[in-house]
Amino acid sequence: MSSRFIHNPQQPKQGSRSRSRKMDSQSNNNKSDIESSSTSSSTKTDKMKSDNDKGTMAPTTPSDIPTALVVPIAIFMLGFVIAQPLYPTEADLNNRTIPYQITSAGDVMLDLEIDNELISDADVTIPGELLIRTAITIPIMIVVGLASRKNPSEAIPALSGLLVAIGLTQGCTSLLKIYVLRRRPNFYAMCEFSKETLKCGAEFRTALEAQMSFPSGHASLTFGGMTYLIWYFIGFTGILASPLPEWMASSTSSLRSTIPASSLRIIQLLVMTLPPFAWGCYVAGSRLVDHWHHPADVLCGSLIGMLFATVGYHVMYPMVTSSNAGTPLSAQPVREEKLPLVNE
Repeated sequence: MSSRFIHNPQQPKQGSRSRSRKMDSQSNNNKSDIESSSTSSSTKTDKMKSDNDKGTMAPTTPSDIPTALVVPIAIFMLGFVIAQPLYPTEADLNNRTIPYQITSAGDVMLDLEIDNELISDADVTIPGELLIRTAITIPIMIVVGLASRKNPSEAIPALSGLLVAIGLTQGCTSLLKIYVLRRRPNFYAMCEFSKETLKCGAEFRTALEAQMSFPSGHASLTFGGMTYLIWYFIGFTGILASPLPEWMASSTSSLRSTIPASSLRIIQLLVMTLPPFAWGCYVAGSRLVDHWHHPADVLCGSLIGMLFATVGYHVMYPMVTSSNAGTPLSAQPVREEKLPLVNE
């Protein structure tokens, strides 16, 4: 018995129908992938735009580090060598008149202001090695450590500002020492002045050191490092910022219920500023006790350190009273201002 298959031209075959469904499915999947990719791309773009609006600093790559530190390091190193070509020669020192008077009886009278005992550099209250540690090394460790804890990319501006401050301080101090050539309070003892020959018997380098009293390098370097720390502490905590940072306000909320806000702010400022300032005063005062400097030397050196520490900090950071206090200027959002069109 034979069976007939009736073909309906309007009814599609089963294989053709499945292929059509498969092509439609692939088309829908491709369209979905395109939409998903577009959404993801727009999300990333919006996020990048949001980060730019907030002024978020991009992480510093290793290749950026040398470029960012090149100028600060150059200023730092220049500060320690800039005065060396200007040092006076031995002939220049010999031409300087040493203060003394000879009485009618033949006695040699010396200037009592520069006739103090000599305490060797190794036996002074603050030796040179301790000065470098407390004025340079420890401040570097503190600012880099705090900045890295907050945001690793902010360590470079923090370090750069300190290097600029120390370099300018040391450079100015060295140049003034060479220009003024003021005799130290222990001048006669250091230069080994002889009442018989009426000349200094010490070697040239020591005789020159005996005449480099103004200003005090110990005072300038110490106050340079300590003043930078004070500025950095105030900016980092935002204690003088307006408005007060959220983390600072929340961390002191319990104290504000018992202590007035103005009194609490004063206490916090004293805690941050007194230790560095007290150490600077101690180092500066020790130079008077050790008979290495006159009071004016110490005062001027301290002011030089404070001045250039302030300059070094504000080269990298905004005012401590601003809303962005403690955030490097390189991380501040750039605001574009549209200029009005001029009708020609």
